[in-house]
Amino acid sequence: PEVKGETYSFGILADRFGDEHEGIFARLLPRLLEKQPEFIMCTGDMVAGYTNKTKTVRKQWEEFEYLMKDCKVPFYSAPGNHDVSTHAVLAEWINRYEVLYYSFEVNDDMFWVLGTDLPDRRGVISARQAEYFARVIEDKNPGRIFLFMHTPVWMTPEETGFDQIFNILKGRKYYIFSGHEHVFSHT
Repeated sequence: PEVKGETYSFGILADRFGDEHEGIFARLLPRLLEKQPEFIMCTGDMVAGYTNKTKTVRKQWEEFEYLMKDCKVPFYSAPGNHDVSTHAVLAEWINRYEVLYYSFEVNDDMFWVLGTDLPDRRGVISARQAEYFARVIEDKNPGRIFLFMHTPVWMTPEETGFDQIFNILKGRKYYIFSGHEHVFSHT
């Protein structure tokens, strides 16, 4: 995203589905947009998913797009387990977003969006994904790295493959944001 100046702000949204409280997302988005962030990051679960019916999947995405209709800033999301829960839902994610993990830079900061969920593999970071992030940071010295993911795989790194990411992050300033657990915590 294009930002003006050295300082910038971004908003964070998480988990529209899971333990959804009816209408909360629709009420929070306008409040977030009032803060005028340059862009919005999301930790996933934007649609209900868990169906193999293509029409149902498209309807779910249309509902989400309707909620986002007034959002005029760039929106970036990690895929949540609901967003890629079946092969039909995963296919729609790929159709819309093309990739399950990616990165971008804002000023001297890096934003990493990790894919932690697939229909057949939940809560893991693949070696291929870790190799991708090792490549994108090669020969760079970002001021900060912001990581966004759905399932908090960073909590059990040896079991989930996130130890590969921690190795890449050694000696760097980073911040991790995840969803799925439906609680707020920080360290």
